Amino acid sequence: MAATIPGISAIASWSPSGERFCTSTADAQRVDITDRPYFQQAIKTGTFVNSGYIVGRISGVGTVAFVHPALDAAGKVEAVLILPVPAETLSATLNDPLFPPGTFTAVVDQNGIIAARWPNPGDWLGQTAGTTSWGQALARRADTFTDNGVECALVSSLIGEGEMTLVMGVPITPAITQIRETFTRSFSLMLAAFLGTALAGLFVARQWVGRPVRALQAAAEAMAQGNLKVRPPPASIAEVRALSAQFVVMAEALEQRLHQRTCC
Repeated sequence: MAATIPGISAIASWSPSGERFCTSTADAQRVDITDRPYFQQAIKTGTFVNSGYIVGRISGVGTVAFVHPALDAAGKVEAVLILPVPAETLSATLNDPLFPPGTFTAVVDQNGIIAARWPNPGDWLGQTAGTTSWGQALARRADTFTDNGVECALVSSLIGEGEMTLVMGVPITPAITQIRETFTRSFSLMLAAFLGTALAGLFVARQWVGRPVRALQAAAEAMAQGNLKVRPPPASIAEVRALSAQFVVMAEALEQRLHQRTCC
């Protein structure tokens, strides 16, 4: 089966205790994988897992192992099928000639290691993504980054259960830059117009509402100082006009009560 899958070096099946069921290479018989975290996780969870970027103990090359546990009728793991894929082979699957020039694609494993990358996989495989400008932008959840003076858009997506992340960096061409600048300029003008309208509305509100309210406040202060003859000016707003009318009623009632006390 391994010979029918291009780029696959071996396929092996193991028992939960680490005993080999079968393998496509004789060398795999001498390898103990029970200490590998991916093997232990597959046994523990009974779910499909991947190893992330590892170095093969036989091949000595960067590899991502895909692990599928086989369950019995009771749901207990009875065998583990392991398909190791060389990182170079995995990287080649990322090559798409339809991408714009300067575009790169990469796969980052759960430990932040570059498990696949195109182009130039040999320069990047096994490196820490956090040491790159795009890896740092990914950690910040930014959508752009600058690489060697070139601004690029950054796109990422989780793979499967989120154990690995597919990343793509696309250079922002002059046409895209012009579109973005036009959008930014239009948005700035729209924001300025909105703020101008808001400020104008605030000024009108202060003149239309604030003036009669301030007049009513001045009348209340005058009445507090003993001037019961003071009356607020007419207001154009119904709510303020109703409040002014209640003020007048209160002032007249106080004036009448004061008159009754002085005449008696």
